[in-house]
Amino acid sequence: MRDPLPGVDLEAASPRPGVGTALWFHIENTEALNEALLHADVPIVADPVDGPFGRTLSFSGPDGYVITVHDKA
Repeated sequence: MRDPLPGVDLEAASPRPGVGTALWFHIENTEALNEALLHADVPIVADPVDGPFGRTLSFSGPDGYVITVHDKA
């Protein structure tokens, strides 16, 4: 497989991949997900807050990307 950026060590390039990338998903119950993430020791980046997209929560995914979820349809 060809290295997408020759000469760049992507593993060492950034401790948090995806900086500048926004991943947003709609879910039914932000509070339930927050509880499940806390019990699984998943890093919470931003605690649940009410905003224009309903209850919103951000957490760190398994590869370090920040994932934001909201519950307003």
